[in-house]
Amino acid sequence: MTANRKMDVKTANTVILGCNAVLSSIRADEQQKKIEELEKLIEKLEMDA
Repeated sequence: MTANRKMDVKTANTVILGCNAVLSSIRADEQQKKIEELEKLIEKLEMDA
């Protein structure tokens, strides 16, 4: 971003940090969904046993 000199280094770093925070929250949400799916499968297996 700073290569074309349209944004200073501090601003570019701030944007990157913000993007990383958003990506982390998306990953956490996806992990939570996977955990819930696994819990449902385990409950089903326990009921069938």
